[in-house]
Amino acid sequence: ESVALISKLALSHFASRHPAEDRAGALVITSSLTASIEAPGMSGYAASKAFDLQLAKSLQIEYESRKIDVMALTPAYVQSKLSGASTLGGFPPVVSARSCARGALDGLGYERETGGHWIHDCQLAFLHMLPRCILDGEILDELRRFKDRKARFLSEMEGRP
Repeated sequence: ESVALISKLALSHFASRHPAEDRAGALVITSSLTASIEAPGMSGYAASKAFDLQLAKSLQIEYESRKIDVMALTPAYVQSKLSGASTLGGFPPVVSARSCARGALDGLGYERETGGHWIHDCQLAFLHMLPRCILDGEILDELRRFKDRKARFLSEMEGRP
């Protein structure tokens, strides 16, 4: 994870090396819902995503005068083999990577943080409204489901040539 953190810092500061009148552009930093919601069993991942979120928020202020839009992309479940989310919809809500990326790009210049899809934005808002006693139980249930998906994924990977 430290390589990912250092590379994001280096990339973000590369943009600051040119005079403001020469720059205009955008930087989208991919974080995760786990930056804001506890993720037991994935603490290293969650911590690196919290770093990404705070990096984006800080750079938004630093780069505003340079006409560089900075957005934090904080999706929840995106359809992928690793997440085990192979079916769109369902619970928790799953969106395609394409729709998540499209949603982020559509909001670029207007939003500073997005889940990439309205479903993820609603999911985060809902999770912040839940009482802790309910949220903690849901988090632990999801951790069990995640561990099961991870074990299936690793088992499938071992069976490949």
